[in-house]
Parts: sequence; structure tokens; C-alpha cells
Amino acid sequence: MRPTYAEIDLAAIRHNIRQIRGVAGPAVKLVAVVKANAYGHGAVKVSLAALEAGADCLAVAIPEEGAELRSAGLAVPIFLLGLTSPEQARMVVDYHLIAAVATMDNIRALAHAAREAGRRCRIMLKTDTGMGRIGIAPVQIEEFRQYIQASPGVELVGIFTHLATADAADKTYADKQLAAFNAAVDRLAAKTSLTYISAANSAAVIDLPHGHFNTVRPGIIIYGLPPSHEMRRSLDLKPAMQLKTRIAYIKEVSAGTAVSYGCTFTTDRATFLATLPVGYADGYSRHLSNKAAVLIGGKRCPVVGRVCMDQLVVDLGPDGDASIGDEAVLFGRQGREEITLTELADLAGTINYELACAVSPRVPRVYLNE
Repeated sequence: MRPTYAEIDLAAIRHNIRQIRGVAGPAVKLVAVVKANAYGHGAVKVSLAALEAGADCLAVAIPEEGAELRSAGLAVPIFLLGLTSPEQARMVVDYHLIAAVATMDNIRALAHAAREAGRRCRIMLKTDTGMGRIGIAPVQIEEFRQYIQASPGVELVGIFTHLATADAADKTYADKQLAAFNAAVDRLAAKTSLTYISAANSAAVIDLPHGHFNTVRPGIIIYGLPPSHEMRRSLDLKPAMQLKTRIAYIKEVSAGTAVSYGCTFTTDRATFLATLPVGYADGYSRHLSNKAAVLIGGKRCPVVGRVCMDQLVVDLGPDGDASIGDEAVLFGRQGREEITLTELADLAGTINYELACAVSPRVPRVYLNE
């Protein structure tokens, strides 16, 4: 196996699900969001751990992700959070996925595919209350309800929306969205039974209990990562992923040695440099060049020079207290020190979600506590 690998602790996933369940309560359906290969953690393994710990359902972004879970033997409800093309309708039906709908064409294609297959396709109506992405306006609810009711082959099982600012300190806009969603739910529930009513993403699960309704769909907090720095409350979350490698090469250099592409770093003293076999093709962002540190021997060693596609260089210091083959932790814990994905995201000018998803398929996943 490659010396560069991502270590995934499934006990942490189970712990985080239990924390979420404790906040949401036993009566609320818990949908574990495992899209994008479970934010880089491995969709099948994470799904099994989440369901074992108390999740009721799963959610993905595209039908192909749902098909992977069904092929692994998972029989729980699986929601699609994104819209599907007409060409994907038969896959949605064949794999018994719950589709999001926001156009008449969506509904028509799914109904046709379901009739061809001799079954019904369950659908969730997506309403846009202020995200501006996908979803019908709340005033269109009745028009769509009637169209769905008149479309043999589809069954409306719920309604959902997405909050744009639930992770912000100021919840004014989120509360405005929830008020609009409440009105839409009332309008729809007066005419049809709704098994799933959902607005709460990770941030809303923590900070907006009045937005839980009967279904929550946490994502980032399943993986032990905070939604933002602006949360009012917090959960006892455990990061599930660590990215590790081993020192491939060490050399002693003099002061004035330039390092990596562009010579953006030059040593100011005699020191030892270590080369690590990991780079931006593995998901370690080039934006961390000359900014981040890695853990070696329980100490922070700065990343020097530009991160390359497959390698990066760290400064071990003038004592060079390390050996080829020693473990290097790019994010995670080593001894008493820890480097978090949130810390790296701040340095890279992005969010922890992106860095977790960025860990590439060529990085082996090693699972603990299956």
C-alpha cells in the first residue's frame, strides 16, 4: 500500500451520529448525507456505520451515488438532493431512490420511467425559500401538487428546502427562510400526507431546533467537522479522517537553498529538509504552500516551497530530528499536537468541506473500528 493514506475512524462516525441524535431527538428522522463519497470518507463504509449508530435514511447528490449504495446491499430510503435529467429517470426508478423534483419535466420523466418499470417512484418537492439554487417558489406549491397527483407513477412523500445562512452568527435570513418554508408546508400538508419535511442541514441541526421539522439531514458534522466558526452552539464531535504519509527523503542544506517550483522559499539557515510523497493530486491544496505545517515526531514542521503534484517539502530544522520512513501527519493528531482540516481550510482560504472532499481516489482509505 502507498505510504500516503487516509485513516478513517468509523467509531468517530458512530459517535457523531449519536451526538446528532441526541440533539434531534428520537422522533425526528435522521438522514445521513453521504454524497461525494461521504465527503471523501467512503460512502459505503460510512453509511453502514451511520445506520448502525441510529441514522434512518441516507442522502446523495446524484443517482450514480445512490446506485452504489444499493449495489452494496443498503435497503434504507435514499434521497437524491439534486435534480436528475430525463436520461437518469430509469436509474432512479430501478434503484428505488427518492427523487427531488422542481420542474414539470422532472415529474413527467420519472412518472414515465416508473410506469415502464411497473412501479411507483417516490418524490420530494424542492422549494426555494431563499437559496436561489434549485426549487420552486412557495406560491407554486398547489400547482405542483395537482400536477403530481395527476401523474400516475409518482408518489409525493415530502417537501424540503435548503438554508443559505444557517451557519452564520446572524440567523435573521435563516429564520426568514424557515417562515417561508413553514407556510409552504402548511399549504401542502392541508392537501396531502407528508412523510418527510426537511430544512435542517448541519448548522440548523445545531443552532436552529425550530427548523428540525420531522426530518434532519446533517452532512459535515457526521464527519466531525464544524460547519463554520460562527456557530452559537457546538456538539462533541470527533474528526473521522486523518491524512498521513511517511518521509521519503531527507537532506541537509545550507543557508540560501531555494526550494521547489518558483523558488518561493529560500532557507535562512543550515537545516534539514524532508520530502513527503504527497501533493495536490492527492488533495493536499497548493494554496497551503509556505503556510501550513505537518506533524513529525509530535512537532509542527512548516511546509516550505510550493506544494507539487505528488510531493512537498517540510523543514525539519537544524537538528534534523527525523528519519526516512517516519510518519508525517498532514491533518490529524500525533502525540499532543493536532492539525485540523478547519485550520488548513482557513490557511487555504476555503472551507473544511472542500478539503475533505478533495482527498483523491488514489489515496488509499484505511478503516479503523469497523
